[in-house]
Amino acid sequence: MRKHLCFLPLVGLLLSACGTTGGPSTAHLPETTSEAAVAYAARCGSCHAIPHPKRHTYDVWLRMMPLMEKHIADRNMGTMSIEEQTLILAYLKQHGR
Repeated sequence: MRKHLCFLPLVGLLLSACGTTGGPSTAHLPETTSEAAVAYAARCGSCHAIPHPKRHTYDVWLRMMPLMEKHIADRNMGTMSIEEQTLILAYLKQHGR
């Protein structure tokens, strides 16, 4: 019984990381409830942890967008509309390094 108790904190941590909406958490992002932050978290968080916008400069984000688009297409996850790309890039420009 004691073996199982040591896993309880880990389970709690994993469950809390899921957020309350079932989707990627925007808690660490600027303007957490903005349409842009939510779109960024939803699109980028569908494959990996959501990096803070300050992780890269806007120029780096611009170079990464086509790479991420390719990964999305390779996984048959659809494509991002021009409007969605524009919204996310504007968000990254405003909040990047």
